[in-house]
This record gives sequence, C-alpha cells and structure tokens, in this order.
Amino acid sequence: TAIDHEIASQPVDEGNHENTGRMADVEGFLFRCRQELKVTVRKKHIWLAVGHKSARQFQYWQVGSDKATGADERNFRRILAMPPQDFAAFLGHKGIT
Repeated sequence: TAIDHEIASQPVDEGNHENTGRMADVEGFLFRCRQELKVTVRKKHIWLAVGHKSARQFQYWQVGSDKATGADERNFRRILAMPPQDFAAFLGHKGIT
C-alpha cells in the first residue's frame, strides 16, 4: 500500500548499536549470574572486579562514550565472558562482596 511504501522509505534511526549491545551484554551476564548463583551480582561487582574505585569508566564504556578506553573494552569484556561460577570465585578471591 501507499502507506507501507511511505513508512519503508523513511530513514530509520537505529541508535547506537554499540551502546545497546553493551547494555544487553551486561544485562545478559547479570541474568545468567542470577540464574546460576546463590548470591546477588550487581553492576557494581563488574566494575569493582576490574579494579575501578567508582562506576564512571564502566558507565562510559556501557554507553559507548569516547571517554571509555581500550583497556575498559578489554577488561569489561573479559569479565562478561566469565562463567558465573568463575566470576563468583573471582569476586571471592578479590574480597568483593
């Protein structure tokens, strides 16, 4: 129909896929942790595990800010790639509760 053609021809604002992907990766990791662990894992545990004293760099990384560094990408991806049991053991080893 004419309406379908008009809608299809309009530009689509796809947003920042990097941002959306990182947020989804974090949420997926937290979901897996909730399913497999008896302890509650929060975003705070992720940035503390990387060694940050505040959430700032994690927040920058999550939204795809230019202020996020290559080290942030490597470190946060390393954590998100961990199986939940390994992450819980890692937190325990670092004394993070």
